[in-house]
Amino acid sequence: MTSTIPDFETELAEIRKVSTSGFYLVFGFSMSGTEMVHSEFDERWTTRYQKCSYFAVDPVFMWAISRTGCIRWSEINLPDVKGIITEAKPFGMVYGAIFAQELEGNRSFLSIARDDRELTDDEMHQMNANLTKWAAMKGTRVALSAGELEVLLALRDGLGQRGIAQLLSIAESTVKQRAISACAKLGAKTRAQAVGIAVKRNYI
Repeated sequence: MTSTIPDFETELAEIRKVSTSGFYLVFGFSMSGTEMVHSEFDERWTTRYQKCSYFAVDPVFMWAISRTGCIRWSEINLPDVKGIITEAKPFGMVYGAIFAQELEGNRSFLSIARDDRELTDDEMHQMNANLTKWAAMKGTRVALSAGELEVLLALRDGLGQRGIAQLLSIAESTVKQRAISACAKLGAKTRAQAVGIAVKRNYI
């Protein structure tokens, strides 16, 4: 994230000031997958949420993938058939808000939780402005070199480092360096993730 959003750790610190019970931040969500997820919700809740597949019926999640803007959890007028919002309260998630943006068919959203009070109007406005800014930054095309794109294409097609070197008539060390550079520019931790991001953004 730091490759596309300057001072992202500082930005996360600002979210933490508001989200005293954690938050869930997603960039590039679409039916084909998700580009990046950062969660600081209680791990016990996250594990339970995933195990029970709550995302399929979670009114907060359903709001985030169908609307843009922001709303407090308590104001969401969607059915909570599994009682998820109530079930989350023992994990400190008593109050919260969801923020959502869409850019070129990809959605980004931020879910914030507190245990003591609702978010103020100023906090809602600031977090919504932040998400809008970050989503726009993530949507900006990354300047990958022709060589980096060639390596990503070959990785997408299933070639290993040696095969790519032979295909492009370059040294394996050059393949490695181009892959490392592409990963850094795309904010990817692995080559597979870099390829996924490049495909999702129609770079390759």
